Amino acid sequence: MQETENHREDTIVIFAGCPDKTEQFLNKNPGLRSRVAFHVAFPDYTPDELLEILKLMAKKQSMKLEPAAEDAARAVFRNAVTIPDFSNGRFARNVLEQAEKI
Repeated sequence: MQETENHREDTIVIFAGCPDKTEQFLNKNPGLRSRVAFHVAFPDYTPDELLEILKLMAKKQSMKLEPAAEDAARAVFRNAVTIPDFSNGRFARNVLEQAEKI
């Protein structure tokens, strides 16, 4: 933290993570919390957004999802978004990696 104070004009530190875990982290040290000037919350991806992420990752690997695979992935994503801390975009990558193993 001292280095961030010493270089505060040209240094940016970003803490990213699940909101509740980030809050716990900041609460561990009052000095740290006082140095974090901005908080930006990003909403979780929707099932349709996760499907688009999955399709983009597949395309980068020269793969294409068949309509049935898209429907199955969308159903998985609909369920996943109801699970606390489901890992968001990383979850889409994990789905693709698991599909490659089949």
